[in-house]
Amino acid sequence: MTSRKQPQLLVVGGGISGLIYAWYAQRAGAKVHVVEAGPELGGAVGTHEIAGMRLNSGAEAFAVTSPAVPQLLEALGIGESIVWPNPAGAWGVTDAGANPLPDAATLGIPTSPLAADVRRIIGLPAALRAWAERFLPAGYGLREGVTLGEYVRRRMGGKVLTHLVEPVVGGVHAADPNLLELDAISPRLRGLVKETGSLAAAAARLRPQRQAAGSAIASLKPSMGALVDTLAQQIVAAGGKIDTSSRVEGLQALPTGGYGYSVNGEQHVCDASVFAVGPDQARELLAPLNAEAARAIPETPLSGVRLVTLVLDAPQLKQKPRGNGALVAAHVKEVRAKALTHATAKWRHLAELAEGREVVRLSYGRNGEALPDESEFPTLALADASRILGVPLDETHLVAHRVTTWPGTLGQARSGHSEALREFGERLSATPRLDVTGAWRAGTGIAAITAFGREQARQLVERIIEGENR
Repeated sequence: MTSRKQPQLLVVGGGISGLIYAWYAQRAGAKVHVVEAGPELGGAVGTHEIAGMRLNSGAEAFAVTSPAVPQLLEALGIGESIVWPNPAGAWGVTDAGANPLPDAATLGIPTSPLAADVRRIIGLPAALRAWAERFLPAGYGLREGVTLGEYVRRRMGGKVLTHLVEPVVGGVHAADPNLLELDAISPRLRGLVKETGSLAAAAARLRPQRQAAGSAIASLKPSMGALVDTLAQQIVAAGGKIDTSSRVEGLQALPTGGYGYSVNGEQHVCDASVFAVGPDQARELLAPLNAEAARAIPETPLSGVRLVTLVLDAPQLKQKPRGNGALVAAHVKEVRAKALTHATAKWRHLAELAEGREVVRLSYGRNGEALPDESEFPTLALADASRILGVPLDETHLVAHRVTTWPGTLGQARSGHSEALREFGERLSATPRLDVTGAWRAGTGIAAITAFGREQARQLVERIIEGENR
């Protein structure tokens, strides 16, 4: 009996997308080689040390509206490390002041427009306008390529957009909803509106449980870095290889159907390749292997984000004045930060780690805006934190701070993005032993990346095995 050859898979990019894809491909039977140009794995799921604590320097949580990440964590054997946020929820800062964000909302879209927590922010006339959208035809405003901002404004009015949706989308996705394609940010919403007859009802379907804003998430103890570390450890333990501070060179198709390449001067051969990189690098890698697919990659503007972590000796913050943190509307010009996370209020394990100190993280970088210069910190961050939290803070409260910049991390899916991705997928299928992953293709967030990587990895390994058996 002839033993089946183990498929060899090259994964270019050791960010979270590449590691998840590699792990699932390995589980499906492949042997993987992950090559990361930078010195660290995980991409935006990073950590750093500050004041003797290992804290998240990038993504701090994952969505639990999808089971994809919890299922991955259980399969990795670290499901017991999942931690849940304080149910206090998040606040919004608008020209109406600072108020708790509505409990029942999706992307800031209220499921109960006349609820008290909605009226408090946008006022009764605007709430009535939003409530009345249920009387509009289900298809009203649903043109192809419509942006989230245009759609919400047409159905629910401008105040829902500027005071509820813009702070959430700007703070979470670093995007302008007026430029963000509806189908790209929420693929199910269009169908649910047609099914239920209303945007509010569709938003309720996407958020079936009433819970505080920002609570449909979870994280890992001691940090999200545990996901990166465990993925890498298990890939290597199962016979895979990971090279950091390295680049793939001379990648070329072989007559046998696989690919040849070199890393650090060493020659390799693989049965298939996966590009877990941004759209520009994917275009460059694909060009000599599938020029039509390379040209079909949609133009996806990338937004940079600058995160500032403050460790404070500020007992006045122990009362959690803004719950787990706050999202800031773009029209609030006296605050430059787009979001603030009160990490020690949000996560109990961090409060224990901080031993009486407070950890606050501010995020800068709205779509299209220049990032504040690093020389402006920590002064700017302390001033913004004071305004957002309603508590005076200055350098006498500062124990330590750290600035982390993620250039070009979040892709901005503009109008037409979904159709462009469909066309890209069709052209990529002409080279069945090539695949591409990443947030710009899979969708923003660890949950979207995980669900996409799991299915794509399984299909790719199956194609390799079927090809070998022909």
